[in-house]
Amino acid sequence: MTKQAMDSYAGDLAALLEAEGLPQPPLPAEIMSAMRAHGPGCFASDELQGDERADMPLRKIASRWLDAGSPRRGARCEFIGRGFRSNFVQVVFESPRCGVFLSKVVSQAFDDAIVICRRVEGTFTLMRSLLEATERAAVWPAGKRLAIIDDDKDGLLRWGWVAEKGVRRADLAHDDAGWILALSSVEELATSVGARAAGPRSSPPAP
Repeated sequence: MTKQAMDSYAGDLAALLEAEGLPQPPLPAEIMSAMRAHGPGCFASDELQGDERADMPLRKIASRWLDAGSPRRGARCEFIGRGFRSNFVQVVFESPRCGVFLSKVVSQAFDDAIVICRRVEGTFTLMRSLLEATERAAVWPAGKRLAIIDDDKDGLLRWGWVAEKGVRRADLAHDDAGWILALSSVEELATSVGARAAGPRSSPPAP
C-alpha cells in the first residue's frame, strides 16, 4: 500500500485513485457519488459501510453475499496491504442481480507499476461491460444471480449463475475465461425476450 492510501483520507474516491496512479472503477455514477470515506484508503456506499468489513479477505466478503444476498446496490473500494509487493486494491459491487468481487495487485515495487496499472485497467474494462450488460437486460432469470470473483491473492477467477441465497464459493466454476463467459451469458439475456422463463441457455460446469 502506498503512503497516500495508508496515511491520509483523500477528498473523494476519484482523488485517491488518481493519486495512486489507478483508473476509476466502473461503478454506476449514483453509487460513485454516494461513496464516502470509511477509513484511510477506503470508500464505501452506505450499504457496505460496516466496520466488520474493514480489511476483510475478499473470499469472506463474497461468501457473505453468496449466502445472504443483497436487497440493494452498493459498492466498496479499499486498499489492503500484505507486505512488500503484496498490496491490493479491493473493489466490491453487490446488487440483487449480481455480485462482482475484485482484489488486484497494485504494488509499485520495482519496474512493474505500468504493467500492473494496465492489468487493473483491463479488469475494470471487463467489469464495466458486464455491469452495462446487466443494466440493459430488461428481464432476468427468476431466482438467479450472477457472481464473479477475480482474486489476485489466490490467483483464481471464479464465476457462475447461482441461487438467490444459500450459495457457497465452491459452487462457482474456476475458469480463466470467466469474464468473457459471464459477459456473453448476460449479453444473451439483454437480447432475449424469453429470458425470464428460460434463464441462461448454458451454465458453467461444476468446479
